[in-house]
Amino acid sequence: MGRAGRKTVLFDEDKPHNRVTQESHGFITQDGVKPSDFKKRARTDVQKYPSVSIKEKRVEIIEKSGGVFRIQTKEGKELYGSM
Repeated sequence: MGRAGRKTVLFDEDKPHNRVTQESHGFITQDGVKPSDFKKRARTDVQKYPSVSIKEKRVEIIEKSGGVFRIQTKEGKELYGSM
């Protein structure tokens, strides 16, 4: 969505589920890459788009009502979005 110029938020609390994994597999051109390196590259790529922002927060709730999404972070902050 960010590449298409749509305002996009990426949430990342920096607690990867694959933190004990030594190598990535199943991502074309990325076999054998350390997950931490893969993540660094991905963040660098998405930060090129001014429509993308990264929030270092944990999402606790996502609800959809009609065409609107309500996202609530662990701290209680709410964001709203649509497709």
